[in-house]
Amino acid sequence: MKTTSLLLLSALALSQSFAQETDTLKNFSGPVSLEAGKYSGADWGFYAGHNSKEQQQFGEKYLVDEHVHVLGVVAHLATSNGTVTNPHFEIDFRLWNVDAATGKPAGNASIEEGHLHLEDANLGGPTLILFHNETHVEEAFFVTMDLGDYAHDGLSGDTVGLYYAPHGTRTAADISATPFRNVFQAHSHGTPNWRDFYTQFTTPAQLATHLALYPVVEMESHTGLGKVAKNGLQLNSPFPNPASNELTLPFQLQKHSRLSFQIMDLSGRILSSIDKGIINPGEHLQKFDLSNLAAGTYILSVIGQEAAIGIRFNKY
Repeated sequence: MKTTSLLLLSALALSQSFAQETDTLKNFSGPVSLEAGKYSGADWGFYAGHNSKEQQQFGEKYLVDEHVHVLGVVAHLATSNGTVTNPHFEIDFRLWNVDAATGKPAGNASIEEGHLHLEDANLGGPTLILFHNETHVEEAFFVTMDLGDYAHDGLSGDTVGLYYAPHGTRTAADISATPFRNVFQAHSHGTPNWRDFYTQFTTPAQLATHLALYPVVEMESHTGLGKVAKNGLQLNSPFPNPASNELTLPFQLQKHSRLSFQIMDLSGRILSSIDKGIINPGEHLQKFDLSNLAAGTYILSVIGQEAAIGIRFNKY
């Protein structure tokens, strides 16, 4: 039986040097927050969103240990004043292959996309955007938020931004090993002009972060051996899936980490949570009692100190 995984990132605290809007990531427990920095003075708009610098697309690269199907993305969005005055404004979310030579999104066009009208965004929380089709990818891919040629879109009211994890969340090792982990597209016509968010983003300089744009992927495994990993936390496919009254999740840690588990419905509402405290490195099995859940689809999130990963499972 196939399993589906929702990749998530950790978030810490960011210097308040610039104006900020803060969103608590519902998939995390405790005082963990994402932030959306905004320009002030002569410049306007969000660092990762509509702004006077006309940066029109923002993306995050993900690496996988096997081939997967990408189903869509989860995005955390903010508006300039928390309200929506242009409810039909449409944001495109895209899936890109990785150019092996440059590490940037490959080609002139994405390989799949989905759309979100601003009126349907869950501002202050996660919004799920499904692509038109499930798409097979291997080894690495980008997911992006595309605001289009908004230098000429006449938005006149809403400034839209993407939340991100605070400075320092992206480690020096990741910066060295994974160039173009997060990217932005400078305003351009024709071939996208991709730039590295860390080395070529000027204000604030060298923002070491991850964008709050998380892919939903389906691992191609019928044996429980499919896996997805992030920053030392690895989850294998939960079993059985679909489950009746009990679900078992195999997972591995590379180092000691405080772990908690949450079961959510597809709206992001937390139905149950378990704080396991500090867990030793190695392989582990965690069982979950599902007897109180109605039949349906849920997300099980595993939250560590440096990463979180979520698995979609079904209860019958």
